[in-house]
Amino acid sequence: MKFSYIVDDEPLLENIDIDFSNHRLVVITGVENIAFEIMGGIIAGLFPIKKEESFSQLEEIIKYFSGTLIVHNGKIPDLGLYIGADPDRHILFSRVKEEIYAQLGFNINAAEVINRFGLGESFLDRKIITLSGGEKVKVALSILFSKKTECIVLHGVLPWLDINGRNVLMKEIERSLDNGIKIIILEQEIEIFKDLDTDFYYFNGKTIDKSTKENIIKQKMSLIRMIANVNKNIYSKDSNNKILSFKNVYFDYFLNKRNNLLLEDISFTLLNSRIYGLTGENGSGKSTIAKLITRILIPIRGSIIFEGKDLKKLSRMDIISKICYVGQFPERQLVYGDVDQYKQKSADSNNRLSIKLLDRFFSNDSSYPISTLNPLQLKLLLLFSSIKKNTRLIILDEPTWGVDIDGQMEIAKIIDFLIANIDGLTILLISHDREFLNVFSTDMLMLSNGKIEVARLKR
Repeated sequence: MKFSYIVDDEPLLENIDIDFSNHRLVVITGVENIAFEIMGGIIAGLFPIKKEESFSQLEEIIKYFSGTLIVHNGKIPDLGLYIGADPDRHILFSRVKEEIYAQLGFNINAAEVINRFGLGESFLDRKIITLSGGEKVKVALSILFSKKTECIVLHGVLPWLDINGRNVLMKEIERSLDNGIKIIILEQEIEIFKDLDTDFYYFNGKTIDKSTKENIIKQKMSLIRMIANVNKNIYSKDSNNKILSFKNVYFDYFLNKRNNLLLEDISFTLLNSRIYGLTGENGSGKSTIAKLITRILIPIRGSIIFEGKDLKKLSRMDIISKICYVGQFPERQLVYGDVDQYKQKSADSNNRLSIKLLDRFFSNDSSYPISTLNPLQLKLLLLFSSIKKNTRLIILDEPTWGVDIDGQMEIAKIIDFLIANIDGLTILLISHDREFLNVFSTDMLMLSNGKIEVARLKR
């Protein structure tokens, strides 16, 4: 199969040539941009969409999804299924069993469907809103692998899965390949596929080339060298003051639940001028801790102390001015339609640091509609438009999610810049990607079974 995709008379994707003749798994990694996402959608038969109406306000938004597809040889699969990185896009109903019956029909054994990915029968009556991101992905994958199809495209689902979920996914991929189903994985984490019969491709932003796992992994060495310089800068600073403390914090989304609380007797302290990593399996409560710090959630018991004051006694404006939170899906936190509006907001509030960062990374030759930004740009826009000179704590939730190696290097450079320009700044990196945290040599907070363990690294 070989195709190109044209937008505004220019090739967004050029000569994408994928060999399906040997029934091997296809893994594509590389530059994460809008073309990367659209490539997966084209293979699954989602794009291009028809442009039924022409509204000037929508032209810029939909143009990438309504381009011209040119198939040079072979054919796009007639029946394809797709799951992307945001599980909420694939779950439409309020309860798990409603979702299964809606997608697979009422004659299906719903318990057998979700058991495919290790979810018990009790999950059938669970409200979708109570599921963790990883559990939502397991539901979506359980449904997907229960359907008949010619082709499956998975983009960015691997980071959602715990060890058991990843093992099940590998078995489902092997089973599907044995049944003649084409499987395409668009992913930055590729080590897990080393034992499968796999063709690796590298995407350079416009086209793909055959590669090897070893060549792709070598690119990470430049990231490690970059981060080593960041470490040198931050650990040369004095770190004496406590910026944040959790003291015997308990939390659960089910207030009547007596056993197996999501967070149970959590205590830890963050010092100023340091980088910390918070890691744990998906669903362990990492993002919940971030929401507790920003007071989106309130502990059942215990206290959270920020700069010597109980977080409950701080005003919302105090929290916003001192704590900058960039969530896993920053588009859910962004309220304006393009970057120019954020630049104007920073100018109106005379936020010089924000202006400097926005101008540096978003040039003035485009308005940059939010819908056209890639995952890295979305994260940077939210960070730059939220940060202030008196910010003392930055929380980056899954900063490497959907970000390629070059993008991770960009994040490292920005962290270095912020450390140099904001006195006493502490950064909390929340990530499942322990390799990324390890090369940062962070002090590690490891969350498991409702408990937290603090590992101080020797300098």
